[in-house]
Amino acid sequence: MQVVEILWGGSPDAPLLRLPVLGRTPSIAQVSSPNFQPGPSPVLQKLTFAAPAGLGLNRAVRVLQYLRSTQLRDSDIVATPLQGSEAFVSYADP
Repeated sequence: MQVVEILWGGSPDAPLLRLPVLGRTPSIAQVSSPNFQPGPSPVLQKLTFAAPAGLGLNRAVRVLQYLRSTQLRDSDIVATPLQGSEAFVSYADP
């Protein structure tokens, strides 16, 4: 079984925060089904999460997908380079 996490911040934004995924498309039930057909590659996924209160623009965001049995240290995650401007959150203040 795979785990998907949203990781907010990290160096130089320390600390790294692990945020729960509130919604996921395709759902875990769909992906876990033996009848699941992922379709064209890459498979588009949608993740919904709540940003931490009080943190604003230009914070690093990482989507981490790994096997449940894998142990990942925050230092290993932060050491992985971000993938350009797509790795930062920006938004319009409502």
